Amino acid sequence: QENATEAFELLKQAQSVIAERRAYGGSLRARTDVIASGLDTARTNQDAARGQLADTDIAAEATERSLNEAGLQMAINMGARANELYETIANATFSRLDDYTNLA
Repeated sequence: QENATEAFELLKQAQSVIAERRAYGGSLRARTDVIASGLDTARTNQDAARGQLADTDIAAEATERSLNEAGLQMAINMGARANELYETIANATFSRLDDYTNLA
């Protein structure tokens, strides 16, 4: 009977140690899950930030292209207007010269 009691006590101690180890393992697992969840959230946030930066870069490039196109169009229009003014001045000058030439 004494041996059986000692064996029973040893089994209870072993069971207690196993329960403690399982609890410790469970707490480690819970911490690992929290860390993994935090890393997933950080990755999601980082991907979203990358997407926003890419959108910003595309918007900035589109704006710059539009401004460049507007500047080019303005330069073309100014050139056309300068040509019109040149023709107007040339026609007025030559018609005056013709008037003076006809007087002589």
